[in-house]
Order: sequence, then C-alpha cells, then structure tokens
Amino acid sequence: ALVKQLALLKEQLTPEQKELYQQADVSGKSGGIIASMQVGGEAIRRGEMKDGAHHQRDAARELQSIALALRPGRGKLTELKEAKAKVDKLLKEQEDVNADTRKPVEPRPYNPRSSMAMLDPETIKANELLNRQEKLEYDARTVRKQVEKAAADVSKTIAQAEKEMQYAQPELKGERFDKAETPQQNASNQLKEASEQLGKLIEKAELEKSDPLAAIKNAE
Repeated sequence: ALVKQLALLKEQLTPEQKELYQQADVSGKSGGIIASMQVGGEAIRRGEMKDGAHHQRDAARELQSIALALRPGRGKLTELKEAKAKVDKLLKEQEDVNADTRKPVEPRPYNPRSSMAMLDPETIKANELLNRQEKLEYDARTVRKQVEKAAADVSKTIAQAEKEMQYAQPELKGERFDKAETPQQNASNQLKEASEQLGKLIEKAELEKSDPLAAIKNAE
C-alpha cells in the first residue's frame, strides 16, 4: 500500500518536487521503509516492544527524511531561523537530560497496582532517560537533514551531536549513568556550537538581505 501511495504521490508533484523526488531516491527507500515496518510489527506481536519500537522509529525517520527532501525551499533566512530555534530547543532538552542523569536515584513509594512496582528504581530511571535521549537523537537528525543544503557545516556539527547521543544510549541502558555523562555533555557542546554557527549565518543572511553591498565588502 505504501509503495502505491508513493507512486501516486509522484504523479501529483510539481516539476520542482519531481526533481527533488528523484534526488531523494524515494522509490529506492520505500522497500527499506516497508521492511522496517513489517519487522517492527512482527516484533510487537511477539511482545518485543522495544525491538518493535526501534524498527518503527527507523521507518518514521526515513519517511520524515522524504518529507523534508520534497519540501520546496522557503528562503535561506527563514530556514536558518527555524533551524536555530529547533537547535536551541534541543540544547535545552539535552541539558535537562544531562541534569537528570546526574541526579541520584530516589526510591519510589511502593504501589502494588503499578506496572513498574517490581522494577528497580535505577532501571526505571534508565528507561526514562533512554527514551528521552533516543527522542533527542531523532529530533537532531531531523534538524540536520533540514539544514544540509542551507548550512553544510552546521549539519556536520549536529551530526557529531547525534553520535555523542548514540554513545550515551548504551550507557543509560546499562544503568551506567556516570559513563553517560561525558557523551551527553559533548552532545550539548556540539549543539551549542551549531547554535552559534547558525547565529552567524543568520546575521550574514540578514545583512545580505538589507544591504547587499555591505555584505560584499564584509566578505572581502
């Protein structure tokens, strides 16, 4: 069904979007998306929720990358400002996760009706932080794809933040919170750098828009 929908979508695209469709290799990616969705669905039916969610998240990432690739340009300045707002939000959320990772585990009151009643408090903390860290990685990837054309250097910086987030995840999963702190802080540092890079690019784009001659002089 998804392949048919993508094929029908192509027929409805503008010439500009059809070119973007080809560049994004939508037809080639559709098979991988379907496979991820099927494997994820089978895992969930077996009760393997985390594995199923992982595969479904992969499919969602590819679908989102296709959507971003097909979106026509809306002006460099607009895209840069949107990207900076998203990076600043990511930075704040990453720093919140960092702070919660450093907090000592607090015992929870026993509630026999809770589904987590038999779980160790450290396991609960690990699961919560891992879910938040994985979401941040997903959101960072989305922003990176958004700025690839408008700001290649920023895209590379965000990619480094993604890698650090990935390094933190197995440490959180293994309840090694102290070992997760360094990659988490590195991720924050990379996001801060990306925000600063975007700020400079926005300043330059605004100057070019308001005073092209001054922009040329500054570039010399």
